Amino acid sequence: YAYTNQLELKQLVLDKDRRTFIELCDKWYREYIEEVKEVSQPYISDLYKETITADFQTGEIGSDRFVRVMNIYRNICAFETYYGRKIRTDELTVKLWTNEMIPFFQDEYEHGIHSESKKSFNGTGLSTSVIRMIRNAFQQTARTHGKKHTFDYDILNHKKFTIKVVERAKSYLTPQQVKSILTYQNPKIKNLESKLWFIGVMYYGCFRINEVYKSLEGKTPKEVFENEVTQTLNSKGKYVYSWECYNSKQKDVHHKNLPMFDKLGELLFGGFENAEKGIFPISFPKFNDKNTYRKTLQQVAKELGIGGRIIAHTMRRSFLKNIKKKTIKHTDLMQYSGHQTEATLLHY
Repeated sequence: YAYTNQLELKQLVLDKDRRTFIELCDKWYREYIEEVKEVSQPYISDLYKETITADFQTGEIGSDRFVRVMNIYRNICAFETYYGRKIRTDELTVKLWTNEMIPFFQDEYEHGIHSESKKSFNGTGLSTSVIRMIRNAFQQTARTHGKKHTFDYDILNHKKFTIKVVERAKSYLTPQQVKSILTYQNPKIKNLESKLWFIGVMYYGCFRINEVYKSLEGKTPKEVFENEVTQTLNSKGKYVYSWECYNSKQKDVHHKNLPMFDKLGELLFGGFENAEKGIFPISFPKFNDKNTYRKTLQQVAKELGIGGRIIAHTMRRSFLKNIKKKTIKHTDLMQYSGHQTEATLLHY
């Protein structure tokens, strides 16, 4: 092992990282004994881009079609940026497609943001026909490169890699409807309290669903308050708390300085007064799969008799709509939404 991994071994010694060294050696030894060679599969977005670029260069597709298929490629890249990592060919499973990709493309994709055209933001969500084109792009890539690279077995199955036509999502909820969702009680729904906690953080933080994970997962309430929350005096002489938290845009990743409502302070820290005294919850509630929160939100809304299709983005829009009624300036709204321009916010 030392002969082939000298630099890595030296670093492990410097770090006194015995556990990692043992794990690496054990893995190396098993591969040696079983003669297993791990082949790292390419990222499907890169493979797709290489394919369509080669087709364009050889004249198999014209310039107009090349522009259209490159937009499909950018849609895929938008998901990978949102998801936080690139997807290998063997990782594109039915579960990922159903639980992550379709909800993103239908309900959370900010259409036009990732395009190289000069069009500005023009709505959330892609049409069913465009999502089918993305699915077809994945399947064509698998058919073209299936003998050379490893793909999930089900990728060519249209019955599994399918897209249901859904009704347009409800634009926003009233403050009364939001309150009824966040305070709903039903002992038959497992871990409902922690799920509604997540939905509450998403609402009061004006978050996209993945931003809650990126801002909180792997941290403690104490760490967030001490390292990311600042306190300033406003024009009325009142202390205002701001949180430098994660803000996900499909072209890049950055942070927003979020003014914090007292309710958000209660959800995260058990209240700002306790946090100032150094009294914190030990941890945040355990995080579930993103689709769990989407389904819980829809189930609770249905049981409360709230009509329309409720999605995670509905909570974000509802927050902006409801606080806008309090005559908050657009520039202040942008602090919550994370939008970079007033025009984009107004269109949104």
